[in-house]
Amino acid sequence: MSQPQRYVPPHRRRGQHNRTADRGFAGTTKGTGPTKLAAGEFQSTYRNHGVREEWGKVRYNVHSPKCSCGKLANLRGFDNLIIVPKSGQVHAVYVCEGTNQKAFIEDAKSCEMKLAAEIFNRGDTVESNVKPDVSCAGCLLTADDSKNGFLAICAKSSEDLETTILNAIGRAIVDQQNGTISKDHGHFVIAVKLSTLLLLRDDPKSTHAQSDLAMSLQQALEMMESGGAALSIAAQDMLLQMSSTIRLELVLGHHIKFFLEQLLDDNLKYVMLFGYIDSPTKIQLDLPGGKRYLGESTLDCAIRKADRECSVKIDRDWLSSRVPSKYGGSLSTRNMSVEDSVLSTIKVNVIAGQDEERTNVYFVIPPPVLQSEY
Repeated sequence: MSQPQRYVPPHRRRGQHNRTADRGFAGTTKGTGPTKLAAGEFQSTYRNHGVREEWGKVRYNVHSPKCSCGKLANLRGFDNLIIVPKSGQVHAVYVCEGTNQKAFIEDAKSCEMKLAAEIFNRGDTVESNVKPDVSCAGCLLTADDSKNGFLAICAKSSEDLETTILNAIGRAIVDQQNGTISKDHGHFVIAVKLSTLLLLRDDPKSTHAQSDLAMSLQQALEMMESGGAALSIAAQDMLLQMSSTIRLELVLGHHIKFFLEQLLDDNLKYVMLFGYIDSPTKIQLDLPGGKRYLGESTLDCAIRKADRECSVKIDRDWLSSRVPSKYGGSLSTRNMSVEDSVLSTIKVNVIAGQDEERTNVYFVIPPPVLQSEY
């Protein structure tokens, strides 16, 4: 089975013996730069072929065929999906044959799934529990249905979000008991007033906003405890202190801050967030969502992350029917105006990020229909 080729930078080639060939690699021809290789088995490469420094201890990005990203200025001869280290100097390149620009334009998802099957050895899934950490580079996040997905579940009152939150707590308890809860799962889910979040964004020490947040957090932790959830020691200590005056150190995540800047609907009063308790007086809050997997649509990314981070298991058919097809949903917007396609008609508002948020899409949805089975 062919293996990824070790790339020797030009300034290190002169007079240097090609040691990569000694390891069973094809090696580079002196002075010619990197050569396109057939794809091999990624896991055995970084584990067994003496390149742990380059492949086993860092994060990696997948780039599109003939990518124009600045990091790949010297590697633009590769007309296939390739994997390189996310940061630092590129010493090795993994090439997925059969995913050239023509094939990628025709069916990007199939090309990404082919690469996922090769590097994770799991052809029927895009998820992997093994290292290394492989993500899509910005060049793979340009199409509307291939961006990272985030969810903002909003309502007119906290009571409207209660069913979603209680269901999430119940599912999280089951996952805890089964040992299947995700490592990036939040410590709690909470309904927070948007006006409170706006105050805290502008003035983290606002007494009124702090009081509102502490009350909401106390209710969330008490619901978890009464439901049988195993609270962390920090969460237990925080709950004990809630009876007295407590000033929280709050860290608002980047994505909830962006969402707050885009608010357009005055009818939305509350949003469901998940959070981490770093200490008895310090919490982090953010929206569920994140980086999409290879071969995954923007919508499926948002649904998966809501499950992994909050145990909110959304009925995909319900949400897909309310999201335009260009984002991975099934709703046709061919004969629908932009105004008709948000909130008023389908009750889902799609916020496409700009500038530094250009690779992200936010789905603003009402309390969703959830999967019936735990």
